[in-house]
Amino acid sequence: MWNSYSATWTPKNVIDGVYSATFEIRVTIDDGEAANNTASLASSDTALDVKDPTLGGASIVVQASTTPASLMLSATDNSSLDMKIGLASDLSDGSWVSYTSGSTATLASDPDTVYAQFKDAFSNTSAIQSATTPDTPTAMMVQDITNTNTTPEEYRLFVAWGGY
Repeated sequence: MWNSYSATWTPKNVIDGVYSATFEIRVTIDDGEAANNTASLASSDTALDVKDPTLGGASIVVQASTTPASLMLSATDNSSLDMKIGLASDLSDGSWVSYTSGSTATLASDPDTVYAQFKDAFSNTSAIQSATTPDTPTAMMVQDITNTNTTPEEYRLFVAWGGY
């Protein structure tokens, strides 16, 4: 009579953050008998990637002076990358597309927050990143406060604005 057993190994739970281009796994079984009680089998070399994409110093930068807003994104990995961009904090309004360091987003309010997440070819994902645009300045004024009665002459401008 045969007994059937199975084992599941989830590397991300055990050795998270590891990348190896030449990974091999070996399984040894022991049936508990006195003689010939063990057998081993090794896999061929394969890649193992349980490392999340690496984020750049500023993983997402929003330039909101254009419509749509320009995005600069920064992430790297040992394999190909995809990205998801959206205005919802859970990215439910985005879909996975091939990674590019530049993209656009149509902002819905002022200020607004843009969210991004990165995923590699092995489905390892970064945490969701965000960048919030500043308020657009209002009530802008520029006043010349130059003083030509001094030596040397002082040339200055006073700039003020409100942000609401």
